[in-house]
Amino acid sequence: MEKINLTGKIIFENNWYLLEFAENQEFMDRIKSILDPKYGANKYELTNKLHVSIIKNELPSLKQQKFGKSFVNEYISFSLPMDQLELFDTNQRHIWIELENERLAKMREFFGLPCVTINSQFRVKFHLTLGKIIDPVITNVQTDNSNIVRISQTCYFDLKDMYQRV
Repeated sequence: MEKINLTGKIIFENNWYLLEFAENQEFMDRIKSILDPKYGANKYELTNKLHVSIIKNELPSLKQQKFGKSFVNEYISFSLPMDQLELFDTNQRHIWIELENERLAKMREFFGLPCVTINSQFRVKFHLTLGKIIDPVITNVQTDNSNIVRISQTCYFDLKDMYQRV
């Protein structure tokens, strides 16, 4: 199975830990090849800051004195299967790919933030932000949230697939 390798650098800005990636033309070309047929070339805008949010709008319950200092400038590498790139998600405004990464989950755990484990395995999905939809058509479709348990302002647990979403 073909994979694409990505390496990001952890940065901290405005109370936001994120894994930020340098420009990767191969990856962005692949994303465009998926999004163009689905949305049309002029219906979406790729982000100028490819990133994964790790901690945003949350304050730590542990190690507050290290918040904003620990992990900064650390590099994290991972591989995404190319077929997974077909599985991006959207909330009708933003476009992203869900991913799991134990190191990112351990960062949240380090600061005492919600980080679900089942049988000693992290069950946390982060999202790699790809872009946004231009002039989104937002429908008033009722969403069944009966399987959603809100953990914090920015996290929830999905009882259907037993994953925390950040």
